[in-house]
Amino acid sequence: MHTRARTHQSPSRRQFPSRLARVVRTALLALVSVGAVGTAVAPSAQAAIVAASAQTSVEYGNANCGDTVMGAPVIGNARFLRSGDRMTTRYVMSAGDANTQYEVWLYDGDACAPLRRLGTFSSDAAGAGAFTSKQVGVAGSSRFYAVAVDLSTFPGLVHSSLAVDLP
Repeated sequence: MHTRARTHQSPSRRQFPSRLARVVRTALLALVSVGAVGTAVAPSAQAAIVAASAQTSVEYGNANCGDTVMGAPVIGNARFLRSGDRMTTRYVMSAGDANTQYEVWLYDGDACAPLRRLGTFSSDAAGAGAFTSKQVGVAGSSRFYAVAVDLSTFPGLVHSSLAVDLP
């Protein structure tokens, strides 16, 4: 009887691959159809989710709207990651002022205007420190730079990254 039970189950096992093939085929056709409609209807929506990134230098004492200051020492770097209308910024200082608290801002490089305060970080005894922002909205902007303002000076000494283009 044990043998008959196995024999009885065999036909359904043989049918399983054909059912599975039918389900997979239906799912693939649905995905292809959705992809074709998405491409035909909204190519800009698909482009908006493509991520782009750029990294650039941070210059000591630079308050020049994302442009370089001749002779300004490079004290770190900034990395920008854009995904659609959202941006994450990583600001790394490797040779800033020791034991200093900084406030980090994201700027619109075309308007030379602040977009958003990102947060704060402190440097260690060697003048090193880093900050990574949460994702922030940047719709309508395509050129960016990050600024760290020394909170111990008035007005705050500014250390700016160079501007990057991320449309």
